[in-house]
Amino acid sequence: MSAPNSFSMTRRRVPTWLRVTGLIAAVVAVVVVVWALLVAAAYGSTWLRLGPTLPAPTPVVTTIGSQEPRSPADAHTLLVVVVGRDGTLDASPALVQYGGGRTRPVVVVIPRELTVVAVGDARQSIADVHASGGVAALRQAVVDFTEVAIDDVLSVSPRELAQMLDLIGDFTHCDPTCAPLDGPAFLAAYELRDDIGRLEYLGAVFGSVAATIDRAFVVRHPRRTWRLVAALPQSVATTVSLRGSVLMQSFAGVRDSATPLWATTPLLRTTDGTVLAAPEPSMLQFAALRDGTAFPDAALVSVEDLRQELRDTVQVAVANAAGIQGLAAQVVAQLEQLGYQIVASGNASRFDAQQTELQFRADDPRAVYIAEEIAEALGDVVLRPQTDTVTFERVPVDVLILLGAKAAS
Repeated sequence: MSAPNSFSMTRRRVPTWLRVTGLIAAVVAVVVVVWALLVAAAYGSTWLRLGPTLPAPTPVVTTIGSQEPRSPADAHTLLVVVVGRDGTLDASPALVQYGGGRTRPVVVVIPRELTVVAVGDARQSIADVHASGGVAALRQAVVDFTEVAIDDVLSVSPRELAQMLDLIGDFTHCDPTCAPLDGPAFLAAYELRDDIGRLEYLGAVFGSVAATIDRAFVVRHPRRTWRLVAALPQSVATTVSLRGSVLMQSFAGVRDSATPLWATTPLLRTTDGTVLAAPEPSMLQFAALRDGTAFPDAALVSVEDLRQELRDTVQVAVANAAGIQGLAAQVVAQLEQLGYQIVASGNASRFDAQQTELQFRADDPRAVYIAEEIAEALGDVVLRPQTDTVTFERVPVDVLILLGAKAAS
């Protein structure tokens, strides 16, 4: 009778394919666990790094004669501040209002050259207020000027944003055609734009960032996400917390928002820094922000509209002081083509002038601005500010052009 089979004799060999399958499954499980931990770490890092980086807004005390600042309770009003590496304003600040009954966000640009009443009743430009008092002083000045309640403040650094674009990697921006965009290319395009153009470009690039970074991006690139979260506080400073899923919700809100309505507080500035503003459009803009109402057409006046309004209302006379036949008519036709209001022309009391002179009242900023514009258009002229009323043939005018012989060449 044979002996029973031992354990070693009855153990069956595991097929090779099964061992390989088990090994692959174990490796996949480890990779999934590690990847899940990285994704969790990316989300978790927001709690460590994305708390409020600016002091929470404090109630703004209104100046004497100002209304209590207000904005719609169901809307959100944000002050956006763009700063350079030296901490000064890199573009004009803007008030952004969304939510409530608005079908599209509204952006009102407040030129940094605008003069406002600052602390101690001193008059300063918006840029100077920020330079001397930072974001808190700027917010106070904007609230006093606009009488619009501001919920939060967002400070953006374009130079740091450029580094974020490089961290995203393979970033594409559509404006309007889609093309790759890295940090240096972004900065080069940003620097070429004017004040309002910089804000519009920043908003467009932020929209592309929001379209790129979604939950799928976090899952695909958890390490990139972790680095982006680490870099974000250097690019963006806020009075609100972006922890947890708030950042992703913010990106989703940007993606889903309609194209903003852009408006600006129109102003012009003379070479000595005197600011000429259009008060009625500004009042209409700020009233719409306070009440959450639609922007009327009269509130959407551009800088060019304001410039043309000055050309239509400032009275200019042209006098031939060189004795060259037809010279006054030639210059009148040139200036009228440029949009200036020429109310009179003829001969001056003298005919020996070589250099063209522009006479205007030194205490009238409107006349100063138009005189400086005309001087640039004609070229090779002398500006003669006057302390008394300027007249031509005994009739008061705002600007008098005395044409010299050089104007004919």
